[in-house]
Amino acid sequence: MKTHFLKELEILLKIKHYDCKKGELKVQIECLNDLWVLFNVIYKDDEVISRTTRRITLREGDSGDRKPIILTLEVKDVAFHEYSNRLRIKGVILSGPEDLISFGSYHTFNVSVGSIITIIKKKWMKQDLSRIEKCSNVQNFRILVIAIESGLATVAIISDYSQKIITSIKHNIPGKRYEKTLRNKEIGEFFSKIDTVIADNLERIDVNLIIITGSGGFKEKYADILKKKRPNLAQKIKIINSSSATSSAIKEVIKSKKLEKIRKTSRIVYETNLMEKFIEKLGKDTKLVSYGWDQIKNAAILGAIDILLISDKLLRGLSFDKRSELEDILNIVEKKNGKIEIFSSEHSAGEQLISFGSIAAILRYKI
Repeated sequence: MKTHFLKELEILLKIKHYDCKKGELKVQIECLNDLWVLFNVIYKDDEVISRTTRRITLREGDSGDRKPIILTLEVKDVAFHEYSNRLRIKGVILSGPEDLISFGSYHTFNVSVGSIITIIKKKWMKQDLSRIEKCSNVQNFRILVIAIESGLATVAIISDYSQKIITSIKHNIPGKRYEKTLRNKEIGEFFSKIDTVIADNLERIDVNLIIITGSGGFKEKYADILKKKRPNLAQKIKIINSSSATSSAIKEVIKSKKLEKIRKTSRIVYETNLMEKFIEKLGKDTKLVSYGWDQIKNAAILGAIDILLISDKLLRGLSFDKRSELEDILNIVEKKNGKIEIFSSEHSAGEQLISFGSIAAILRYKI
């Protein structure tokens, strides 16, 4: 008989098999969000079973052929490749066809949408199962940011999971005292360089929003040109002020009040706002927040945690014993009606959280 939990899972990640006693969970990946969730629940020393291909050499000096096989790996490293829609799971081979593989050697699974894998754990953390249970086929919200001023532009992609600087463009533009024709020619070439980068990325990546930012009037000029050249993008374009056209402008954009409406849509904006709230309370009174393992443990026992912030990097780096200790803390927080938020370490807010020991909390009251 299926449990309520298993019935819930089948609506979300496509569950092929779940055996609580053996710690086995077999899933089919349905979307990019599934890959991200699995990236955060597959840890070092877990076992993963998957169909894969491996180059098999039958004779010395022969280049060999890639053959389809099923392997079991003891996980050593997991990497999420958002823009190629892949999860790379590297590990030591534990089992497979004896005549084709060498036990103890390394192999890497390239897991993508449509892949079926089995994850085996000594013990499934309640929080890991909860993350899978909440997983849904929500589109990854992507924002293309163009920070621009006279002769300088920075282009970046912000997604639910990361922020990535694509390129920085520099172009010499004569000052206003120079001949207008020459100045306009150089501005046109500058805009053309930006447009080449934008066109290339829009071909490969679907974006939900395009933000053009900067301190001067160049952002409005480029926005007008982009709307005329690509009228289908006009509704996606938003202009936001920032102090520069450098990478710091990207951080300013994420924190902008003008993005409040998409806070629930964009995970990275939501996490940035939470981190801002933590920093703000820390500045007012250090007793309104906690950070670091021992402080968090104490705050949880006292029932003082309103929102617990955890870095995904911390989850993946803990030993089995330490992970069990963390699960006890998470269970206490949940029983006391606290909220738990797992942060991506691939953006500035996640990096800030790491600087506070990778675990922090906004408190209900001073302790």
